[in-house]
Amino acid sequence: MNKKVLTSFLIAVTLIVGYLTFDSINSEISFRKKVAEVDQLVIERLETLRKIQLAYKEVNGEYADNFDKLFNFMNNGKYFKLKTVGENDGDVNNSKTDTIFVNPKVGVLGLTQESNINYLKMIPPTDTAIFKINAGKITQNNVLVPVFEISDPYPFNKGEKPKKVGDMYNAVTTGNWK
Repeated sequence: MNKKVLTSFLIAVTLIVGYLTFDSINSEISFRKKVAEVDQLVIERLETLRKIQLAYKEVNGEYADNFDKLFNFMNNGKYFKLKTVGENDGDVNNSKTDTIFVNPKVGVLGLTQESNINYLKMIPPTDTAIFKINAGKITQNNVLVPVFEISDPYPFNKGEKPKKVGDMYNAVTTGNWK
């Protein structure tokens, strides 16, 4: 009888340890997958904000230091686009280039003028926190250069460096994940 009880006990312990091992590995895999999904959402949002900042600078000569300025530009500003009219058949150029002004939502993001873009300042996936935005000027090679930085102050994976685009100390507009 003792042999049966001991065998049953060992089988139960083996099953429990096996399940706990599987669960810990599966949990880590699920967490890493979720981190990758959230990181991708944050990166896409930061890339869109980068695009908007570059357009803002193109029109205003500096970067926006807050979302109110940035979104006011997108909602009410004018963005120029070059439009080519005519034909260019290779040998003869019968075309001319003209500058037209469009709403920045249309010209920069390809959205309609009525599109709501306020959600862009919110950090995915919950959209309850706001990205941190800053802009200013630095001296680089004896030239005053505008800079900006938009960052995620609350990374999903607490062990990772926060994702950001731009830099307040270097004249770069790329993201730190590249």
